[in-house]
Amino acid sequence: PRLMPVSTISRKPRSRSSRTCSRTFSAGRLRAGPRAVGDQPAAAPLAAGGPRRDTAAEPAAVSEEASAAGTETLSAEDAVAQSLGAVASLPLAQGKTESNGLAPAAAEDVTYDDLGAFFGPLARFVVVPPPDLPSFAGTVSFWVQPAWTGEAESNAAYFQWRTHSFENRIQIFKNGPFLRFLLATDEGVESGVGVNILHWKPDEWHAVTATWGDGVASLYIDGAPAGSREYTGEIVIPPGTPWYIGSDHPDGAPGARSRIRGVQIYPRALSMDEVLQVVGATQPPLR
Repeated sequence: PRLMPVSTISRKPRSRSSRTCSRTFSAGRLRAGPRAVGDQPAAAPLAAGGPRRDTAAEPAAVSEEASAAGTETLSAEDAVAQSLGAVASLPLAQGKTESNGLAPAAAEDVTYDDLGAFFGPLARFVVVPPPDLPSFAGTVSFWVQPAWTGEAESNAAYFQWRTHSFENRIQIFKNGPFLRFLLATDEGVESGVGVNILHWKPDEWHAVTATWGDGVASLYIDGAPAGSREYTGEIVIPPGTPWYIGSDHPDGAPGARSRIRGVQIYPRALSMDEVLQVVGATQPPLR
């Protein structure tokens, strides 16, 4: 069954009162397109039919002197992850699935190639984050190349950081013709952003970035703001709760049925300029 739009705040009955957040956010103007009541319009892609190279958003190359001195040359992806303080950077291309000592605890129905990893409908890709990683703020960013059309009435999981309780969870998933970023706080407050993806086509790449913190949840599509919502309370996910990438808990939504690459996770909400740096550094190579 189709979930209700998440752009409005819903609350699980609780005995405690919620705090009021005073911060506001105004989303940028986006290209007009099909929309449903309560959801955000679709953001225009970086370039029709695929990514374009934005050299301004990429970190500078390592100097020849440094290379001559034997300093290891970082890829643009690794360089931006290091400079912005990523807790995990998983290229996924050619099976590159380890980062900062983190490696998948489980990987099923996942195949790799030089562009990324394809997550099938039965995918299960589990990474256990550092035990001291805070969850009250963060950023999740990745590129996705779906095998489905945006108008398909199907569900697919992209990122899950949650237990089986209502409170304290972060979720990114396809729900029919919408891509949704959903969160719930320790006060039982559910909020998030839903964007219409009717125009998405199979084999086209799109960048997805979700940020949360300071009472604001924001979603970016192809580097452009797709919407933001305020929330009250904090997100306190129990230490050791794993990340499910391109997949969900065994009793959850189907796998992504998409190729994914350039997964980066940060322990804070990135600014818009930083989001553009990450999107530019992790985009697929031009073909």
